[in-house]
Amino acid sequence: MAEIMVEQWSQNLGITNVEIRAGTLDAWGQDAELVQIHRRSWGGLMPDPANFVRGFYDIFAAPNRGGEFIPDPEIEAMFAAVQTMAREDPAYCELVQEIERKILATGFLIPMIWDLWQYNVKPWVKGVESNMQLGWNTLLDVYIAEH
Repeated sequence: MAEIMVEQWSQNLGITNVEIRAGTLDAWGQDAELVQIHRRSWGGLMPDPANFVRGFYDIFAAPNRGGEFIPDPEIEAMFAAVQTMAREDPAYCELVQEIERKILATGFLIPMIWDLWQYNVKPWVKGVESNMQLGWNTLLDVYIAEH
C-alpha cells in the first residue's frame, strides 16, 4: 500500500523524495526529525502466531499504554521461550496456544470489531483524516505547513 501511495504522489504531485522503511521504526526517537506521519496497524502482520499473540499482549498489558491487565511474569517467560523455538517444532504451536489460554483466562475485554490502527502525526502536517473504518481518506489534502 505504501508503495502505491508513493507512486501516486510521484505521478500526480511530483513528490519524489519519500523513503519507506519496513520493520520497527523509532518514529519519535532517533528518527523523530524524519518521520512526519507514523501509521501502525495489525492489518499487515506476517502470520507468525507467537508474534501476533505477543503484539496483542503488549498492547493490552503495557502500563504506558493504559494496560487492561497486569503483566504476568509467567506469560513473559513463556514468550521468551517460544521466541527461541523453531516454527517447525511440534511444541511451538502447543506453547503459543497455552499462552493464548493464559491471556484469555485473565478475563479482560477483547475488542473483536475493529483492527487496531494508530496514527501519529506531527502538528505541522495538515489534512490527515480517517474515515469510520480508520482508513486514511484525505491523501490528496495532506500537506506540511510551514513551521
